[in-house]
Amino acid sequence: MQRNGKQRGRKTPFIFVLGGGTMTGLAILALLASTLRTVAATGGTAAADTIASRITDIAILTGVLVFLLAGTCLYCLRQAFAGGKRLQDIFRHADKPLPASKPPHDTSDSARAERQQLDAEIRCGLINGEFDVAYQPICNAATHAVEAVEALVRWPRRPDGELGPDAFIGAADSSGIIHRLGLFVLQRACSDMADLDTVRLHVNISPVQFRHSDFESQVQSILDETGFPAHRLELEITERHILENPERARAVITSLSARGIGFSLDDFGAGISGIGHLQRFGLRRVKIDRALVATIGRDPKAGALLTGAVNIAHALSLSVVAEGVETEDQEKLLRLIGCDLLQGYRFGRPAYFGDISDRLSRTEKAVQAM
Repeated sequence: MQRNGKQRGRKTPFIFVLGGGTMTGLAILALLASTLRTVAATGGTAAADTIASRITDIAILTGVLVFLLAGTCLYCLRQAFAGGKRLQDIFRHADKPLPASKPPHDTSDSARAERQQLDAEIRCGLINGEFDVAYQPICNAATHAVEAVEALVRWPRRPDGELGPDAFIGAADSSGIIHRLGLFVLQRACSDMADLDTVRLHVNISPVQFRHSDFESQVQSILDETGFPAHRLELEITERHILENPERARAVITSLSARGIGFSLDDFGAGISGIGHLQRFGLRRVKIDRALVATIGRDPKAGALLTGAVNIAHALSLSVVAEGVETEDQEKLLRLIGCDLLQGYRFGRPAYFGDISDRLSRTEKAVQAM
């Protein structure tokens, strides 16, 4: 409740709210305190009766709500006295905090056990070769030619059945095993794509990887081992990477950019994306968030937001990728807005390298023939 434009703190007695005013509330508290001091030494049912008579007088002043509240309190006091407790004991125990509520043990223990089991399965899966990498095309908006692919982790050989990434990425991230899983994806993708000459490779990097002190050297080791050229690698990060530790982010981006590796800001337009990030961190590209793309054509504001985002990116000499493109209408609108590259089911679902290699080879030959 507010009074005189100021918010009352939690210490204000709740009886004040029911009484309707400061003076009434203070009077009620004074009467109750006086009554309780008088009967505290005696206890027993006589004390309850004395309290009852005084509370009745107070209730006449404060209305039905307090009367009902007083009746509830009186019932509780009578029950306590009937059980042989004295008023002093009731007050003494009243100051003890209530035990914190806890979820049922079986529920929390079960959830914890499931997380630990999934974490153990991921670790074993990495050792046993159960994971694989799928690739989704990123196409030129004007020509539909495949200019890049995004590497996406999959778990097809899990003994208990395949799990989609939404079911295990979160667990891997919270346990820290995402670092090893991410390095696996990077190594496999660089190895698969090494023999191609023009198609770029986009790989998502988790914040856990980004914070790792050896991340830069691990990336370089993978490039050296697979022979994949640094200028064809593009690492996708989100604002979380930058905001959690800007100095670390700047150091990583600067170090790897100097070796020719590019960086894209993923999910652009999904949160608090700022122009400052695009200016300060030497990014090469932005990817428009799929949730924003999904609303284009249905929400007039979405078109304006997308147009603004594309214009900002182009003003800073950044290329723009729109992901989550599924329909012809979306493609046309995004091309009109000025998106450079498009990614989504309209241009191909994620596929394993053996299934997409022919398409990539044809792209290579077409580029070389130009």
